[in-house]
Amino acid sequence: MAADGTEYDLTQIIAPYLDRHMVLRLVEFLEEQKLYPMEEILAAKLDVIGKTKMADLKLKELRVQR
Repeated sequence: MAADGTEYDLTQIIAPYLDRHMVLRLVEFLEEQKLYPMEEILAAKLDVIGKTKMADLKLKELRVQR
């Protein structure tokens, strides 16, 4: 078992039941906690944002990623 706290992360279990905008906030929380590599966090954020109409945020994240 990992000692970094990822075994307690329930995001993948509850995310299908939440609004995409709430999932985005959870992913941002995970980013702050630094439980996962930044590449995985950015990929998750872009995946969630891509399913919303938040085009300005998607452009911002794409700029940050480069």
